[in-house]
Amino acid sequence: MPKVSVILPVYNVEKYIREALDSVVNQTLRDIEIICVDDCSTDNSYEILQEYAQKDSRFVVLKQEVNQGPGVARNRGLDVATGDYIMFLDPDDWYELDACESAYNQIVKNNNDFAYFNFSFFIEKEDRFYLDRARLKLFEKDIDNPHIRFSALDYQFWGFGECIYKIYKNSFLKQNFIKFGVERFCEDLFFYVHSVVCANDVSILNKSLYNYRIHNNNTIFKPNYKDLLSVHIKNYETCKNSSNPEIFVNKYVVYSIKSLMYWYKQCGEFDSKIKKDFYSDIKMLYKKFINEIGKDNIKKGLNKKAYKKFRKFVEYDFIKYNFQENMKYFIKQVFSIENHSKFGIKHKVITILGIKIKIKMKER
Repeated sequence: MPKVSVILPVYNVEKYIREALDSVVNQTLRDIEIICVDDCSTDNSYEILQEYAQKDSRFVVLKQEVNQGPGVARNRGLDVATGDYIMFLDPDDWYELDACESAYNQIVKNNNDFAYFNFSFFIEKEDRFYLDRARLKLFEKDIDNPHIRFSALDYQFWGFGECIYKIYKNSFLKQNFIKFGVERFCEDLFFYVHSVVCANDVSILNKSLYNYRIHNNNTIFKPNYKDLLSVHIKNYETCKNSSNPEIFVNKYVVYSIKSLMYWYKQCGEFDSKIKKDFYSDIKMLYKKFINEIGKDNIKKGLNKKAYKKFRKFVEYDFIKYNFQENMKYFIKQVFSIENHSKFGIKHKVITILGIKIKIKMKER
């Protein structure tokens, strides 16, 4: 039985797949299995997988009969994984060569259900790396705690849904029937929320082990925006049905409101009919939150600005809300000073007549 099973969902990534596979093949921890699930690629990705499998017996290569997205492909990988622990790698990214060994040592040492580690963004068009400074920062006061219990945390912890910078105990996943969503977008947030509500404890290795490539094909939100809503609804129900709903529900609702606001803002170029439907669906979910947990609990979790925007979303119709947002945007283009954060790096952005001046802020 291998120590770690690494699962890769593969679809049309012949440009990047060799770098991903080489990073796994050359891991310092040799006792691993490499499960690649081809999701009906139309390029040479599957042939490249077969080429590697012929040279390395640690490979397990599977091919989907129908293209169903990364969540379904990862689930198939989980079904056949024999490793004591599970890690995930997207085929356009790559590991540091000690990733499996370092993550394995962390989770075994502390006997956690799962463990986090850090990662770096690689911006392809800039040919530059940026260490992620945002996700683990919220755990700052617990960063050295080998047994973090979510039920004891008094701060927000939901915004870390990606599966790629974690290692999971395989028996934990199986015992709790934890699987990815069938959605094509946000499917790993479903996996993460289920993991959080079931976990006894987790720990954090504050070391970058993963390189996440940013390129033109990363975002698949536009054609799959309803998946986002589907996942948020299912996650809300998961929190309600957990053993600690009083801990998880309110925090998740606040996270969900912020997340949906963010993604609605990203759909500015959508067809107006789609955007209107998206607006109506979000409003319906927001009203469900109000009816079930109350406005007061929502208000406690949001800052003043976010709660004001939330109320407008619920109370205004589509035309009125978007008119006000467009007017705000126009005014900001004339003159505004805002704080922005990207890849965990904070900037002050000054806009004058549409011209933006970005000033990097010093870290405290």
